[in-house]
Amino acid sequence: MNRLQKIKAVEKLHGVFSTASIVILVHNLGVDFKSFRGLRREIRNADGQCYVTKNTLAKLALSGTSYEHTFDMFSGPTAVISGDRDVVGVSKVLEKFCKDQKMEILGGAMKANKLTAAEVSTLASLPSIDELRGKLIGIVVAPATKLVRLLNTPGEMIARVLAEYSKK
Repeated sequence: MNRLQKIKAVEKLHGVFSTASIVILVHNLGVDFKSFRGLRREIRNADGQCYVTKNTLAKLALSGTSYEHTFDMFSGPTAVISGDRDVVGVSKVLEKFCKDQKMEILGGAMKANKLTAAEVSTLASLPSIDELRGKLIGIVVAPATKLVRLLNTPGEMIARVLAEYSKK
């Protein structure tokens, strides 16, 4: 990498750290290229991004962002996974991949809150935003459904009684 490429990489990472809702750091040692490319695709589908960069460039990009406190986590071969909207979806994809590929989650952060690897795993066990929306719609629709069922019940009972009388 020449100097201009490094400057562009630092600017790009600084933009990521400035706008991300969550940043998760993992050791990507021992993961083959094909598998890692699959992880990037899945992270992208979950509205996230995955970056592999030199630690010195990432540390430079951290300055002036709300993720400066993650500075000490950058050691060894580190990948940066960021998410903008659905932080649970990104962490679920990463958790599943790490179990399959034996990749280690170092930790992460949600703006000023530092997360340990266990807290990232806990975040992955929460329901995603789509699941929560489905549950909310179910809660809103349930009373109307029960009311319609209740109103139809007397008519059904009268029809059953008349049917029984007609059989006799």
